[in-house]
Amino acid sequence: MAIVGPKKYTMSELKAKILQPSLTSHYQVSFPVPGEVKEYLKQRGVNVGTYDIEDYVTVPCSEAALPGSRFATHELNDDFTGVTLRHAYRRLYDETTNFTFYVDAQKYYVIRLFEGWMSYIMLEGVREPKTYNKDDRLQLDYSHRVAFPNDYKTNDLSIIKFERDYQQGTGGTPAGSLTYIFTDAYPINITSSPISYDSSQLLKCTVDFNFSRYVIDTANPLPVAPPTPPTPPPTSTPTPPQKLELNSNDHLNIGNPKLDQFGVQLPGGTRDELGISGAIISA
Repeated sequence: MAIVGPKKYTMSELKAKILQPSLTSHYQVSFPVPGEVKEYLKQRGVNVGTYDIEDYVTVPCSEAALPGSRFATHELNDDFTGVTLRHAYRRLYDETTNFTFYVDAQKYYVIRLFEGWMSYIMLEGVREPKTYNKDDRLQLDYSHRVAFPNDYKTNDLSIIKFERDYQQGTGGTPAGSLTYIFTDAYPINITSSPISYDSSQLLKCTVDFNFSRYVIDTANPLPVAPPTPPTPPPTSTPTPPQKLELNSNDHLNIGNPKLDQFGVQLPGGTRDELGISGAIISA
């Protein structure tokens, strides 16, 4: 095996290699809510629309965690003396990933959304047919049963990691991005949020999501441009015709009745009015 010695780098090469690190503050999360959960939340007074998710969940997500994984291995101790070999046989994924959100002061939307999602998993207050009755949860003989997994799990939960120059890129090429897509994801834990009479702090809500596995999409999707406002229709006001102003030096306009064919101002009228032929007569 050949040993490679130290390589010499120029300053421009070092700048290109180490002075463009990825930053942790550029990312976007997506939380698609399953259809059955949407219907349940709607009965509880929580509207799950596109703009609600974006305004109260996607943008206020202040912290997220990119998942990790590892290999489970078999140990072999008898092939070589004093050497332990490990061969991979299974990939193990993190059990959960967590997200932290700022809670809005108008609707407490984040708390209502994920509390409602977890309530649906336990079918709290649900009667047959699937109708919601909040009074059932206050009864002394309250009981519940668990919903079918396919009804409360989502396969589209994702985290997109990109950079500040993602729109423009470097040298006309869009900057790189990574998309983590989780399968069989659902909220499994809502962390307690302490409140007190001490100095006021921002109220945050941390939610842990359980998932089976994740995949990474390394393709760079095109950035979504903001919608452009519609172009107003043109006004119907007619443009008045412009009057052509000619002067005595415009010798190309022979059709001017006040000029001769050489652009010379006539003393009065046209050549026909003066009785002069339009032909050129040599002296």
